[in-house]
Amino acid sequence: MDNAIPRLRVPYTKKLEMMQVPVEHLVEERQGRGRKHLDYLPWVEAQLLLEEYFPTFEVNFVLSAEGVPYFKDETGYYVLAFILDTESGLETPAMFYPVMDNNHGPVSQPSMNQINMALWRASVKVIAVTTGIGLSIFRRLKEDVPDEQPAYEPKRGKQQQDEWNAEDLAPQSAPQSNGKKMQFGRKVS
Repeated sequence: MDNAIPRLRVPYTKKLEMMQVPVEHLVEERQGRGRKHLDYLPWVEAQLLLEEYFPTFEVNFVLSAEGVPYFKDETGYYVLAFILDTESGLETPAMFYPVMDNNHGPVSQPSMNQINMALWRASVKVIAVTTGIGLSIFRRLKEDVPDEQPAYEPKRGKQQQDEWNAEDLAPQSAPQSNGKKMQFGRKVS
């Protein structure tokens, strides 16, 4: 592992602590495909929480070889989001997020609005996975939560608890990139 690229990671115990940050009052809901009910944390709330708890972290997006913040392969369109720590310069691995329609279905020819929404949705996801903020929303549905929840007990061994598993977050085949990254519309190197 001496050749491993240094990556930004939040210790597992810190993620568990951040999962306890109350976000239920910020959650919005929308009707999904059919009768499926979807809870979500608006991107602006996730961004404000990120700035409050991790002031040196910022969400960024990988730009394609064409200089746009989305990619296309045989399965559809997607964006790649990551978090940069502006203090240390370390980054998380890029996280894949598909471009979807308002019913969370695949899109064969996305509009700029659908790509924009994918960028914002990806920012919430990468904030949750990296820091734990809002991760409880991804873990459970609102109506499935009992009044009293048992304490969360991790099933992994102690040594694995603080390990960052980049393979779980990256797409199977790496896209061609121009090497530049974008933070909410700004190119950064």
